[in-house]
Amino acid sequence: MRLTSALLPLIAIALSVAKAQTEQTNHDIAQQFILNQERAFAYLQFDHIGKGVRFHKGEPAYRIWFRLVNNCRVPIVIRTFGVPEGSLLGETGLLHKVIAEPPTHRTIIFGSGDPKPTESPVDAALMPDGYDADVSSAATLGPSESLLFSIPFDHLSAKWHIEIPFRFDLPHKRPSHHEAQIGGQPHMTISYELSDLPIDARKQVEAGIR
Repeated sequence: MRLTSALLPLIAIALSVAKAQTEQTNHDIAQQFILNQERAFAYLQFDHIGKGVRFHKGEPAYRIWFRLVNNCRVPIVIRTFGVPEGSLLGETGLLHKVIAEPPTHRTIIFGSGDPKPTESPVDAALMPDGYDADVSSAATLGPSESLLFSIPFDHLSAKWHIEIPFRFDLPHKRPSHHEAQIGGQPHMTISYELSDLPIDARKQVEAGIR
């Protein structure tokens, strides 16, 4: 019993040291992976807002320009397309989705004979489509590299936001059909909301610039 009692503190200390070493190792790996420790490993940097070439008929004249920045040591791949004549020098079309915000639920007490309204997150007729295509190109951004792109200003709203899919450019061997129980591919997105814009730009969007 005395031996066991003496060993317990030593075991606790050993486990504590091992945990601290693991946490330090994880921290070191994260620091090596991310270039600018104050930013996410991939993010959007606001560039400017102003009039620009419409990519599709019916789009507003005002657009918002961003730079998609790769802030990690692993190259990332994004889906792109060509932009129309008159676009900014170096600008690339970037495929993205416009996603409705979830509905805000409220607790309402109804009488037994009162109809209960159906909640809808947004009016689908007002929410614009994003940029998508069955056939597209791909751009690979290395560490610290960025890509200039733009969206119509109405692709951001209090009722919807944009999401940009991307993946890491990692060498890997696709499993054959004979390798049972192996499948699936990871998917990542950069989500950007109206509230992420600088205050002045957000006020312009909220005012419905035309």
